[in-house]
Amino acid sequence: MNYYTDKEYYHCKPISSIGAKQEGRSVQMEDEVVRIRDILKNHPKGMTIEEISRLLPLNRTSTAKYLNTLLISGQAEMRTYGRAKVFSLTQRVPLSRLMSLSSDLILILDKEETVTYINDGFLKFLDVERDNLAGKKIGQTSLPQYLSPGILTGIDRALEGRESSGEQDIRIRGQDFYFITKLIPMVFDEGSGGVAIILEDITELKKYQRHLENLVEERTREIIATNEQLEKEIAEHRKVRESLEVVNNKLNLLASVTRHDILNQITAISGYIQILNEELSGDLKISGYIKKVEDAITTIQQEIIFTRDYKDLGIKPPEWQLVKDVVTKAYETRPLKSATIDIGTGNLAVFADPFLEKVFVNIFENTFRHDGNVTEIKISFTAHGKFGVLVIEDNGKGVPKTLKPHLFEYGSGKNKFNLFLSQEILSITGISISENGIPGKGARFEILLPEGTWNTGKKEGS
Repeated sequence: MNYYTDKEYYHCKPISSIGAKQEGRSVQMEDEVVRIRDILKNHPKGMTIEEISRLLPLNRTSTAKYLNTLLISGQAEMRTYGRAKVFSLTQRVPLSRLMSLSSDLILILDKEETVTYINDGFLKFLDVERDNLAGKKIGQTSLPQYLSPGILTGIDRALEGRESSGEQDIRIRGQDFYFITKLIPMVFDEGSGGVAIILEDITELKKYQRHLENLVEERTREIIATNEQLEKEIAEHRKVRESLEVVNNKLNLLASVTRHDILNQITAISGYIQILNEELSGDLKISGYIKKVEDAITTIQQEIIFTRDYKDLGIKPPEWQLVKDVVTKAYETRPLKSATIDIGTGNLAVFADPFLEKVFVNIFENTFRHDGNVTEIKISFTAHGKFGVLVIEDNGKGVPKTLKPHLFEYGSGKNKFNLFLSQEILSITGISISENGIPGKGARFEILLPEGTWNTGKKEGS
């Protein structure tokens, strides 16, 4: 049993008396806060503590305490001008008005998980009346059947001050809806905690996403089917190509053997013709016939050699070739002992058939065979925008005007086949050749290189 001295008893007051006094102070505080808020409402430019305390009237300390309550609850704001502090009401739009305009579904609970606000969008979505939800604990309403367990768990975390978000789907009235959910901690005006549950409708986005996924799956199936069909066709084409290669190899082998046999027979005929010519050298008429036979044999030899070269044209893919190396090799193949050569092409590379060397061999052959006056050959290159011109010119007697129009035709002139073959080799990669020299001043072969077939910075194979 506890005992009190007279002095202790005198100062001891009943609990009910203390509670009543605290409740009275709380009511007085609310009244003073309301009065300060009314004063600030009539002075939108703001007021100092001294100005407010004079109007209440209250002492400066009490006024500052009530103003601090308004600041904490967000109902007032303070600006500093030098040493003076000026207070004014916060310019706010009513929260309920903002939430009613939002397209999101918004639900606000207090710290007891009681529904304090639900916006019109939420009510319309659930097709319920506000009176069926407002003022009730969330567990006592129909809301839990629509909200996922994750949201219900998140309410407790939000009341502890931790924000969370996620996705959830809701099936209502036979339809599926999809939302991004946010649980945001909040503080009411009087300072107590709560939580705002915001559901952002992403149903149309989800439908479009699924539509795209289905579209991708459908296109993927089509691509797979197309690829399978292409693979079958490629396999069939490969078989056809392999069969053609076998046939071509056999034909080439036959042609090669035949050419070899024909050339052997021509050699034999040439021998007999030579013996016959010696035996009948005194008969000028017979010698004339023999000369025509020899010319015919020479033509046959040239045609057979031409078919040997032409059959291999275009078999191997084009490649980058350094012009100065190709020209040097071609000149060594068909040297002009009486002529010097000047190669001024630098690092010019040309994208052409591997037979490119044959082009220069044929040109040099043409010079060697038909123009014994050549002492200088010059190879040069000039760029003209996207095109390039490779020039091979000499100081001989040139090409007669009568031969120029038919110079590159099959079997034309004394050369017969060489220049035609050169033209065919170059045309594989779109390159063309012409002769533009002045008769009496030397031949001038111009090779026109279109864009993509030449460069001056890459070497062979680059």
